[in-house]
Amino acid sequence: MNKVINIEKKVNIIIVIIFILFMVIYYIFLTVLMKNDELYFWYNDNKILFNCLNYIFVIFSLITTERIVFKRIYKKYIDVLNNDLEPEKFIKLTETELQKTKRVLYKICLKINLAAGHSALGKTEEALKILEEIDFKGKKVRPNLRMLYYYNKSLFLCILNRKDEAKEIYKDGLEILEKNKHKITMEMKIYFDILKNLIYHEGNRDEIINLYEEIIKISKEKINIIFAKYNIAQYKEKMGNIKEALELYKEVAEKGNKLYITERSEEKIRELG
Repeated sequence: MNKVINIEKKVNIIIVIIFILFMVIYYIFLTVLMKNDELYFWYNDNKILFNCLNYIFVIFSLITTERIVFKRIYKKYIDVLNNDLEPEKFIKLTETELQKTKRVLYKICLKINLAAGHSALGKTEEALKILEEIDFKGKKVRPNLRMLYYYNKSLFLCILNRKDEAKEIYKDGLEILEKNKHKITMEMKIYFDILKNLIYHEGNRDEIINLYEEIIKISKEKINIIFAKYNIAQYKEKMGNIKEALELYKEVAEKGNKLYITERSEEKIRELG
C-alpha cells in the first residue's frame, strides 16, 4: 500500500526545493558578478538596495508559487470525487488531510468535502452530521465555500424530509448570496434556484429539469453532470416519460463509476426496461 502524503506536506516539500534552487541561482550570480570588476563595484555601491529587492522577489515568488502549487495539487485531490467519481477513495484522502492539517479554515473546507464524499455514497445522515460539526463564528470563510455549506446542508435536510430546518438554512445561504452576488459562481446560483423549488414549490418539475439542464451545460465537474442527469431521469419517470428516463438512467449507470446513483440507475433499468 502506498504511503499517503497530505497536500500541505507535498506543497512544503516543493517550496523548499524551489527555495534551494533560488539560493543556488543567487550564489551562482554572485560568483559571476565577483569576476567582473565593473559589476562588482556597481554591486557594492547598491548592495543594500539590491539585497532588499532580491529578498522581496524571493518572498513574493515563493508565496505565488505556493498558491499555484497548492491549487494544482488540491485540484488533483478534489478530482478524485469530482471527475474520477471515487467517493470511498476521496473520503480516505480527506480524512488523512483532516488528521494532519492544523489550519482552521482548511479544516472547514475539508469537512465540507468529507460530507460531499459521504453524500456521493448515499449516506445523507452521516454527511449532515459532518456539516453540523462546522462552526463559522469568527472565521473569514470565502462566500462560495459558505454557499456550498448552506446548499449541501439544506439539501440533505430536504432529502431527510426536514423541510422546516431546510428553509432556515436556505435563508442563511440566501443572505450570503444577496451580499456577495458578484463573487458567487453562476453554477452555485443555479443550485440555489433548484433548492428554492424543492423547498417552496414542492418540486416544480419542468422548472427543476430546466435548471439541471443548465448545470449540464455550464458545469466542468463530471459529478455535477452525472447527478443532474440522474435527477432529470427521476423527474422524467414521475412525469411518465419512461423512454427518456431510461436513456438517462443508462448513461448514469455507464458513467457513474462508484457513485451510489450508478447502482440505483441499474435497478431502475431492470425495473423499467
